Amino acid sequence: MNKKAVGIALVGNFNYEKPTPNQMQSLSFLISVLRRYYRIPSANIMVHGHVPGARTECPGKLFPGDYLRQTIPREIEW
Repeated sequence: MNKKAVGIALVGNFNYEKPTPNQMQSLSFLISVLRRYYRIPSANIMVHGHVPGARTECPGKLFPGDYLRQTIPREIEW
């Protein structure tokens, strides 16, 4: 996956704490910008633990994946 993906990292251990609101806002914005620039379909946006073959707890049990999915626009306007 490293040869065909863009990885974004947040600082923190989200098994023990939630990302800050600023982290989530910045993450949503960055994903939106990267999606538009690289023409990435929403179906290809995934967290590390959902990558096929991944054996990790990342991004952690307290990471608000549902919130992230709601804040990223589904359609890209070209």
